[in-house]
Amino acid sequence: MNDAAAATNPSAAEAARVLFSRAVEVNQTGNLDETEKLCRAALAQVPDHVGANLTLGTTFFLKGDYDAAERHMRAALVVRPGMVEALNNLSLVLQLQGKVDEAVACLEKALQLRPNFPTAHSNLVYSLDHHPRTDDAVGYRVRKAWNDRYAKAMGVAHLPHDNGRDPDRKLRIGYVSGDYRNHSAAFLFLPILFGHDRRRFDVVCYSGVRVPDAMTEKCKTAATLWRDVARLGDDQLAAVIREDRVDILVDLSGHSEANRLPVFARRPAPVQITAWGYGNGTGLDAMDYIVADRIALPPEAEPFFAEKPLRLPVLAVFGFPENADPVTPLPALAKGHFTFGNLNRTSKITETTIALWARVLAAVPTAKFLIKDRGLDSVPAKARIVERFAAAGVGEERLILLGGSPRLAHMRAFGEFDLALDPVPAGGGMTLAEGLWMGVPSVLLLGRQLSGRGPSSIMTVVGLNEFVATSEDDYVAKAVAWTTRLEELAAIRAGLRDKIRDGPLGNHKLYVQMVEAGYREVWRRWCAGLPPVAIEVRP
Repeated sequence: MNDAAAATNPSAAEAARVLFSRAVEVNQTGNLDETEKLCRAALAQVPDHVGANLTLGTTFFLKGDYDAAERHMRAALVVRPGMVEALNNLSLVLQLQGKVDEAVACLEKALQLRPNFPTAHSNLVYSLDHHPRTDDAVGYRVRKAWNDRYAKAMGVAHLPHDNGRDPDRKLRIGYVSGDYRNHSAAFLFLPILFGHDRRRFDVVCYSGVRVPDAMTEKCKTAATLWRDVARLGDDQLAAVIREDRVDILVDLSGHSEANRLPVFARRPAPVQITAWGYGNGTGLDAMDYIVADRIALPPEAEPFFAEKPLRLPVLAVFGFPENADPVTPLPALAKGHFTFGNLNRTSKITETTIALWARVLAAVPTAKFLIKDRGLDSVPAKARIVERFAAAGVGEERLILLGGSPRLAHMRAFGEFDLALDPVPAGGGMTLAEGLWMGVPSVLLLGRQLSGRGPSSIMTVVGLNEFVATSEDDYVAKAVAWTTRLEELAAIRAGLRDKIRDGPLGNHKLYVQMVEAGYREVWRRWCAGLPPVAIEVRP
């Protein structure tokens, strides 16, 4: 709170203090509406109350109202410009609005003010992963700096592991994630959690979810042992994992929100792997392996990863909803004009992306472009997208902007357009796969990081290599060319769901068997006292 305001009106200051204290308590329960109400009441007493503005900003962030979140976080920074927590939180909002440069600037300032701030450094890694100028080398330098600055000190005192060195015994696999909830990452790792051979593997889930939902309850049923660990400190959680005698600990978050990389730095398990929930490596010396394939992590990229690749024939499988709408006919055949679309997060719509899309639309003057995401729920957010496209020469009349909706309704929007255009540099993962399930392929650009190469891997597995561009000019040319190949595109659309269901992306059983074979091989190496090496699992 502003000291001058408190001195001028002590009674208002006390009322604001009481209201804000209550807001903090309520916020711990996940009641966002009541938290908002209490913070607004505190601000009615003291308009420049720093804590109330910051908490209200975070509340709006969780609600998906990024404009309001930015407004209140900036209000907190007006009063206290050096408040690193506000700078860190503001960076998350800016990143989700696609303002990657501003997000990076906020995080760099926060780290200048507080060099020992691992959360902000993790967010810097994540933000740079969405920056068009970041490649494997740049990303690795920032991730390695996180490791050198924080992780090495955390892991200094880790104890040896006394897990039984029997290479063939039943193994206990621990999965650490903050995304055991209605989140796209959950649909990536659910097939693995549910598919394990329970005669040979126990599944222990360490959940960082603070506000459980129906997906959380579903995930619980997959676990041999379930632990809610969101409120445990890093030392506490590392101790719990040791006590649980986990053999292989799997990170499902990387440097994304609610990650527990400081726990992995303490090495509570003999073998540690990062997989599925995050597109790039962690940079941790304590992380032994990263699940990948040869397209996402080719041999020439290995020097830019602290982890050794555990390569599978397929990067991932996906949990598709069987109650999704049927695939629709190609809309262009009935509408008489072509419609492009993008259902990825608006945070991935970089200036490079808009420039590419504008070139495509300029070459096809009659085409429309549908963009849908919860980041477009507010009027200001839509106006900002319109302004960015207008600056690239695309008028508002060519845009169809839609807000968020539940998963099935969100996927239904694929039926409204003919071809997806993937953002760059961080392309679609679950969104790309859901589009394929709905019959809609994506034109995409082969990326310079694992997260940008992952979409190419998915498209290649499905046999759609001709949609993968190797340069920006190639991206534009491919997108434009498909507008003249409607019958061929319609045939691809009609057959994609069966192709996925019957192919590697839909064969959960075979994929989990390959994952288990990989786990068994890395375990055998540990039992024999051998260091991690690149491993290739074959079907």
